[in-house]
Amino acid sequence: ISVARQSGEVAFSTNKGGPFSFEIYVIDDPEVLAGVPAPDMLVEVDASIIPPRERLSREHLDLLNNARLGLADPITFERENYSSSLSLDFISQPTLAFGASDFGVFFAGGASLFFSDLLGDQTLQTLLQINTSYGNIIQGTAALVGYENLSSRWNWALVGGQVPFVTRGFNFFRGTIDGRLVDVFEEIRFFEINRELTGIIAYPFNRAARVEFSGSARQIDFAAEIERFGFEVGTGELVIDERIDLPDCTEEQTFFRGCTPASIYLGSVSAALVYDTSIFGGTSPILGQRYRLEVEPTAGTLNFLTLLGDYRRYFRAAPFTLAFRGLHFGRWGGDSDDARLGRLFLGVPSLVRGYTDGSFDIAECTSPGGASGVFGCPVFEQLIGSRVAVGNVELRLPLLGGLGVIPAPGVPPIEVGAFFDIGKAWTSDSDPNCDVTLGCGFSDRDWVSSAGLLTRLNLFGFAIAELDFVHPFDRPEKDWVWQFSLTPGF
Repeated sequence: ISVARQSGEVAFSTNKGGPFSFEIYVIDDPEVLAGVPAPDMLVEVDASIIPPRERLSREHLDLLNNARLGLADPITFERENYSSSLSLDFISQPTLAFGASDFGVFFAGGASLFFSDLLGDQTLQTLLQINTSYGNIIQGTAALVGYENLSSRWNWALVGGQVPFVTRGFNFFRGTIDGRLVDVFEEIRFFEINRELTGIIAYPFNRAARVEFSGSARQIDFAAEIERFGFEVGTGELVIDERIDLPDCTEEQTFFRGCTPASIYLGSVSAALVYDTSIFGGTSPILGQRYRLEVEPTAGTLNFLTLLGDYRRYFRAAPFTLAFRGLHFGRWGGDSDDARLGRLFLGVPSLVRGYTDGSFDIAECTSPGGASGVFGCPVFEQLIGSRVAVGNVELRLPLLGGLGVIPAPGVPPIEVGAFFDIGKAWTSDSDPNCDVTLGCGFSDRDWVSSAGLLTRLNLFGFAIAELDFVHPFDRPEKDWVWQFSLTPGF
């Protein structure tokens, strides 16, 4: 039951028999609620009377007026103590894949399980993904376990597991081996395996704001290998079939150059203030605001400070929503620019659109002075750093769905709009791994920006698909490009 504060209207739901026979009724005259309706009045307004109305009898009215008639006597109930044990709620759609290529046969698969107790105070989630296509089943396996307890005002959780990040490169060259002309194919695999155990405690001040604290212990392990095949030119005979584990890097080798970096061990604590009054409209928020302010010092093999500031605000003038976001995420001080921590990339679709890594070609990476930088592509290099700052503006219009300007019951929500993105990625001025010809610090790097049109579609609650027609202003060789991603609106 819901009551309007100003008009006094009352809306209530009624079950007319059966698990799906629900209807909603509205009483727009508050005076009707002042007294108990007479039987004849009940005949006219009661929503649960079985037609035809002529069959209505005094017995029926008694049953309608007394919901306890016909119920079992509570004294006959069997009593049991509540058990908070966990039970399986559902299993995600398992996946299995088999394949074969010139580099052999591979298998991949995975599934996740979700457990909870009867009241939802405790949840347990597990995930397992196996992939043998990387040549090492242990290093290519992801496994996570997360437990959450909401039984008191202080909420807490434990999360642990292993997540690998694998990059692959391919190389081809022709050479002479034992006097034979051979075509050599190489696959280079670089593994970054993150193993982490994290504890989280959160205290909600109210329904919109909370404070969070966490502590983590993490190991980042590295491995690299080359798988090489050689075929004699002319005959096609296989003359090379080998796998080589790359040696450990020396102290002078600060990042991957034909070697494997040493493992690192990190411990961190964090504190965050979180606020959220936003209302989600099917594909993106349409009203309210939300922010997260977080600080996380880290110590161990490397020492640095991670800062996050993320503020979002939504102004609605039906049916339009004007959305703003300001974001900074970065590692500061100490070893914040160590190459073993990886780099942040500004061109992901959720930050600055129009700069995805797969959209660059050789023409953009060639400058009058020649290519430079670690990746040999200056226009791409400026999108990489240990710190990023981003600003976004979107004008959104829900086209179809419950809030759409075109009502379409049963149709997944569709949103259209226009956007402008701007951002910058940078490192410290003393970053030893940055090419000084490209600039490293905040004042050396340029802002990049883009603008365009967007369409978002809710894929039946499984994901949000976004199609952008975007113009990146800081890519002279590109005009307008299409970009697809599975990204909800910020």
